[in-house]
Amino acid sequence: MKLLFVCLENVCRSPIAKAITLTLARERNVAGLVVDSAGLSPSLKRAPMDPRARTALERAGLAIPVHKSRAVSEDDFARSDLVIAMDRQVLWGLQALADEQAGRKLSLLSEWMAEPAHPDVPDPYFGPAAGFDEVVRLCRLGVLGLLEALSSGATDPPGRGAPPGRRQDTS
Repeated sequence: MKLLFVCLENVCRSPIAKAITLTLARERNVAGLVVDSAGLSPSLKRAPMDPRARTALERAGLAIPVHKSRAVSEDDFARSDLVIAMDRQVLWGLQALADEQAGRKLSLLSEWMAEPAHPDVPDPYFGPAAGFDEVVRLCRLGVLGLLEALSSGATDPPGRGAPPGRRQDTS
């Protein structure tokens, strides 16, 4: 299973989600999971993870993978089984790039949460450092739900029927 997390710049939220997924998958002995991240419109080409994101991951005791920002590409849709957006703005941008088949792979990270408080994982970039801790918390909730769903064979977020253009897993 190949997962792609996407945020706007690929220096905060999507690398955090990737780091959390890699850590939790390793802790739970989830095999065969390939995880990547990208940005919808990164202006910071090949930039490292934001230092505040790294610090928030460290505070949470999570492993920090090597990271260089990059833009999402058409190839990403073909290579990925699921493309998971951090917020609705990013999801809408991805929907504009995706053909019908690729559109079936799109979801919001909040859709995988057991009880999402809001559809968006907020962008902490222009806010205080505490915003990064909140992103780590929200991403952990989403990734836990995602890993649980994947372990049961689901490819759609729990509680969501297949929206137009997205298939429901029937296996």
